[in-house]
Amino acid sequence: MPAYIEMIVNNTTYSTENKLLGFSFCNTIANQANHATIVLTDDTGTEIQNFLKDSQVVFRFGRTNVELSDKFQYKLAEYNIEFIGGYSLLNLDIIDKSIDLLRGEKTQGFSNMTISDMVIQIATQNSLSYDIEETQGKYTIRQVYTTDLKFVLNQLLPYAISNKSGQGSYNLYFDNFGKLHFHPPKSKNSVYKKYTYFETTEAENKIKKFKLWYRGESSNIQGGVSIKNAGFDPISKEILSYTVQDSNTPQKILRGNRTQALTTGNFDIGRYYFGAGTLKEEVQQHAINNYYNAFRTRYIGLLEIDGDSKISPGMEIEITIPSAKGYHPGTGIYLVETIYQTITANAFKTELVMTKTGLKKGRDELTGSKRKSLSEQKKGIIKEATRL
Repeated sequence: MPAYIEMIVNNTTYSTENKLLGFSFCNTIANQANHATIVLTDDTGTEIQNFLKDSQVVFRFGRTNVELSDKFQYKLAEYNIEFIGGYSLLNLDIIDKSIDLLRGEKTQGFSNMTISDMVIQIATQNSLSYDIEETQGKYTIRQVYTTDLKFVLNQLLPYAISNKSGQGSYNLYFDNFGKLHFHPPKSKNSVYKKYTYFETTEAENKIKKFKLWYRGESSNIQGGVSIKNAGFDPISKEILSYTVQDSNTPQKILRGNRTQALTTGNFDIGRYYFGAGTLKEEVQQHAINNYYNAFRTRYIGLLEIDGDSKISPGMEIEITIPSAKGYHPGTGIYLVETIYQTITANAFKTELVMTKTGLKKGRDELTGSKRKSLSEQKKGIIKEATRL
């Protein structure tokens, strides 16, 4: 399937009708940078003069020059030149504004602040616009000789719990034009497209390949999830413990092996995490985050389809897989987290990395559950902190 790419750099427009040969693009909300590689010809050696480090690159793509994606505005990170078969190829690697959070290690302190306020301070220091959902609790944390991005991902994300919904599993990502987002997954709560394996009638909705991973170490399809988190208080010398329990999970949980899921019959019923904090609040927030992450990654699907320039992370895809037993665990509504777009001279394909729970309805607490509201879940599933 032929396709169209358009790129603007320093007021110069390039397209598949003028020098552009290929394109690969990763668009994600899964705590990593959005990035793309664009290939163009430069047989005369003049185009390379137009590309400087940090140059603003605006691009869009689609099946035709009419049916195009939204515009994306990234920065040039690096390029390389390849001489092959009598041609000179210029390969441009471009990245979203997360590149600004990777420059230089910093040391600074945050005293008695919410996690969301710390991220706001970092965004402000880097002159970034932002969409940040307020978090619970206040902490004192030091950023010691590390980049802003690593600090947020490694030291702040584990304790980010929404003050509005009580939901964990925050994402850090940048949108098309560089706004920083820091909040739990926000589903549009409506299905973008439906696919039925082997029974697809619409050509554009044809499944080329579908692969499904089941994360049994975190949860199971028939029951719920239970997570127990523990930490050590160096002052009182006490072990701190906090349990997050789904009402569907058997009550006998989390004894013995601390690194493997416990099994009773055919049920994987939980995990025990140790060493996640030195304060009761840290252990509690980390447990809640692990709970939401377990739900979120119960099933991971990789779907390959014909090129689709309109799909974006946060959309929902409904997959139906026929089964003689009436229900296949791969059937359900998936949240699109990462999209890989690839365009070559004669092909345009889209690969989606998606997540779903084991619930037959497809949506869970992260994507607008019809089963329980967040307030109902918060009342019913979270036990009070206890000390071992």
